[in-house]
Amino acid sequence: MTSDETKIFVKEIFKNTIENMDATEETYAQYFSQDYIQHVDGKTLNYTDFVAHMKAQKNVIKSAKVTFKHIITEGDTVATVHIVNGIKKDGGIIEAQVNALFKIKNKKIILCDELTHLIKGEKSDSDLGSRH
Repeated sequence: MTSDETKIFVKEIFKNTIENMDATEETYAQYFSQDYIQHVDGKTLNYTDFVAHMKAQKNVIKSAKVTFKHIITEGDTVATVHIVNGIKKDGGIIEAQVNALFKIKNKKIILCDELTHLIKGEKSDSDLGSRH
């Protein structure tokens, strides 16, 4: 994929997995390798943990919007700085900045190395980047 195609692909992944509240395990399997590893905020998640993490987020969040501040691509590597704004099912709000580096292989993400910083929201939600 070209650099521009990779950027479009990453945005598609976020739209279909993070912003889509109806995403299923089949949706995640379209974009994430079964060998997927995510290092996030000092924790390591495998593919099964990641799917559980996404389900845990969807149990708390009613809607989410991702805004990319920066996307840089080099070969099969993508680095993003993005803001996630969410509305929780209880009416609360969440805003987090995520700095992430992704590795893509065969049009699937195989690695995510991420730091998440809660900007707005309850302190108890500071683990939403890794909760599962």
